[in-house]
Amino acid sequence: MFPFLTVFIIFLLVVYFYRAYNTKKREKIVAAFWEREEQAKHTPAKDLSQAGYITVPIDSFPLGRCDSDEVMLIEEELLRLSKKRLLNLNGMTNTDVRIEYGTSNFDAVCAMGEDFDRLIVLLCDYAKALIENGFTKEACVVLEYGADIGSDVSENYTLLGECYHENSMDLQLDELIRRVEESEIIRRQSVLEQLNGLKNK
Repeated sequence: MFPFLTVFIIFLLVVYFYRAYNTKKREKIVAAFWEREEQAKHTPAKDLSQAGYITVPIDSFPLGRCDSDEVMLIEEELLRLSKKRLLNLNGMTNTDVRIEYGTSNFDAVCAMGEDFDRLIVLLCDYAKALIENGFTKEACVVLEYGADIGSDVSENYTLLGECYHENSMDLQLDELIRRVEESEIIRRQSVLEQLNGLKNK
């Protein structure tokens, strides 16, 4: 009876201290969140002239080489985006954005981030349409640009790997694998499995 009671008391103490630890940890996280929120509210406007804008290298894209209606529509949208300032805000919360760029710039910066998000999806659509029409090497240029600007669309990397494999560009495929290993893209492990699978074909 007594050994059981001792074990039971120890168990209760462990549960108590575990809950107390988690409660304290949660309180610290919440406090840190609200502290950053307060900081974000009072962050003054910052100079955006050196914000590291992303530009679309429209002259390096294979514009006009494919007469597919789908391709031409995508190229029109790429031309529109090439006239805008874009920012990669991947991984940033709204609080991060306000602290980094200033609260009064929040809406403008978020619009630039949304245009960037549209761009990286559009690049994959463009590459797929080019590949479907037999322009595999041209698709490489588009997908390489996506990788260079930090696209977090996993398909950008798997498609690029397939283009490299199809064109026997083994060194480029190896470099792409290394790049993905060091990245934080969505579904990274799955992408690596597909790219390594191409090497073994």
